[in-house]
Amino acid sequence: MAPIDKLPTELLATIFSILRTIPRSPSWVRVLLVCRHWYEVACSSPGLWTPLVCNRRCTVQVLQVLLSRSAALSLQLSLDLHAAYVGVMLAALHPHTDRLQSLALRFSPAQLDDLGRHLTAVSHATTALDLHCLTDQAPLFPFNPEAFPLLRTLRATQVLPRPQRPMHGGITRLELTQIWHAPRTEDEQWQYDLLSSIASLPDLEYLVLQDALPPCIVAGGAGMRSVTLPSLRALQLSETIEDIRLFLHYVAVPPDARVAIIARTDGSMWEPDVAGVWLAILPENVSENLPMIPESRALRLFAGHNHKGPLALSGSALVETGDLDEPAWAIILPDCGEILSDAVFHALNDLPRVVPPPTLVHLELHIAPRIFIFDVNWTAVLSSLPHLRSLVIGSLWKAERVITSLYQNRDVLPELQSLELCLEEVSADPQRGPLPPPNADIPPRVLEKVVITQADDAPIPYIEGTMVGSMLRPLRYEFKHSWCAACHVSSVVFPVEGETSSADSGDSSETSLSGRMYPRVQ
Repeated sequence: MAPIDKLPTELLATIFSILRTIPRSPSWVRVLLVCRHWYEVACSSPGLWTPLVCNRRCTVQVLQVLLSRSAALSLQLSLDLHAAYVGVMLAALHPHTDRLQSLALRFSPAQLDDLGRHLTAVSHATTALDLHCLTDQAPLFPFNPEAFPLLRTLRATQVLPRPQRPMHGGITRLELTQIWHAPRTEDEQWQYDLLSSIASLPDLEYLVLQDALPPCIVAGGAGMRSVTLPSLRALQLSETIEDIRLFLHYVAVPPDARVAIIARTDGSMWEPDVAGVWLAILPENVSENLPMIPESRALRLFAGHNHKGPLALSGSALVETGDLDEPAWAIILPDCGEILSDAVFHALNDLPRVVPPPTLVHLELHIAPRIFIFDVNWTAVLSSLPHLRSLVIGSLWKAERVITSLYQNRDVLPELQSLELCLEEVSADPQRGPLPPPNADIPPRVLEKVVITQADDAPIPYIEGTMVGSMLRPLRYEFKHSWCAACHVSSVVFPVEGETSSADSGDSSETSLSGRMYPRVQ
């Protein structure tokens, strides 16, 4: 007898369970074909049979066998119904409805009516429902809330679910993907469908929309009513930049909600010099609908960490630098590409209109060295933010221009106490001594402290021997090592966490920037 045959049954089942969780490994069910002993161990281990995924080749007989193997455990089931009889397949679930916790269904538009009739008989214990309609448009799926008394999570792809009446005390998480169907009549506007579905879920805590807004927005929005989500904890949008502003105009969220907006520009008609950047996304009533944005006291702008030209702005009501690693809100343009320099220019000029100048006390501008923005009037940009007490600038080229403005104009940022320079490279010879100020008649700008941040492998620089150092006279210098994906690279393209390399074929347009640039919806 081989040593592996001497393993206790419980240990062998544990090994099968681990094999089942290994990503990209061959199907674990091949262990059933090794020998009768392994087959019996696997079939008598309920934990191996939930979650259960049944593709379109799964017959009702096979489904019944697989369901029985999960015994009395809570059941998480995924069914592909588009090549099956909906009523027959769902009838197989009747003996297991009390333990059917999570259900995911793939189906065709022709099966929608049958699904609506038969789903109610198996859903009374379901807490999570995932609907995926295989179509190039998104039909409505009205359902009776009383058939889903325990439902808390609802995900839908290419189908728009709509409770027939408000679900008080019901769904807390709604995720909609590719809900971009055209109106059925000239008078029917898309907003009524989407906003009505959202309004029928007043207890929503998490709302995630990806390509859920149509490519053509009806102008004016006459007759539309606003939706208020008082319990919302997180809102995440991933849409084309032109489709976001009107939607945000009609959805109000509480001040403590976290908001992440991913505004794609590729293929859009958006022009930053015409529409602005942040102003092209945020509605006029931003103070009422997104109060966490104008209430921000700290902002971080991040631009150009890879060749796709991402641009991001995030904010927090707190003022510590670390608070921006998990911001209260963020707006990300992942694909500015060739117009990135123009977008950064207008993004800087938009800042005073995003957050009221009296509110903002901390600002970070992490701009990659390869982004050339010669036309920026730094004196005008900084003068519009008179109450800044802490400023972070990267890279060296931008830092020199900002510091020149501070040096030449003492009335710019009069309350500034701390200046942090996030630099990719600083070279100066300590033996040559400090460099004198550019103008003998203008003394260096006095600050409480100057912090020099460089890449992890960079030596502590002799900052007094540089042009930057000659214009500053801090009470103290501080040096620290870090790695900013924008400030410490020039033309080098490298993958960051969540992003694929250039050799991979996956789309990384929505990767997190510099670790965690936008709030993650839990």
